[in-house]
Amino acid sequence: MASARLEFRPLDLGSLWVEGGYGTHRLGGSDHNGTGFSLAAGANLSWPRDGWRPALSVQAERVKTELQDSNGELRSSALFEEVDLAGFAVWGSSRDGVTVWVGPELSLLTRDGVDNRATEVALELTPRWPAGIVAGAEIWSAQLGQPWRRGAHLTTGVEAHLLHSWGLAVWVGLST
Repeated sequence: MASARLEFRPLDLGSLWVEGGYGTHRLGGSDHNGTGFSLAAGANLSWPRDGWRPALSVQAERVKTELQDSNGELRSSALFEEVDLAGFAVWGSSRDGVTVWVGPELSLLTRDGVDNRATEVALELTPRWPAGIVAGAEIWSAQLGQPWRRGAHLTTGVEAHLLHSWGLAVWVGLST
């Protein structure tokens, strides 16, 4: 999934973000590799602002995809919903121009299902492991606007999820 993200930092120690995306969602073993939209939101908390520090993140995500056959008929549809909690070791900040993180994540709620119209079978899937590893990096632009005021930054990032859910997220965004 490729996404656009809007992040708001009311305080230096935390942020709130919302993200919308479009792309493919593959469900192994169910013959579903559909395209569709995703919506995610989350909150991050870390202190101090610079250098190595601990961080806590909670995020909720919803992905709905559809797969059509060559005639344009709906073959299958899938819905994925998840709430994750993660703890990270973080380095960097907007002042450094880069932020990197790595740490464990725990799925608090996961709903993953596919409705295969071709075989008339509906599947509810459960993750093999409720925990995994997440790692990522984000690059920040120089501050936009007047240098003596707090301003926004353009960002681009990548985040990998391993074990509990296998995936790679890429985004571009604006962080205030």
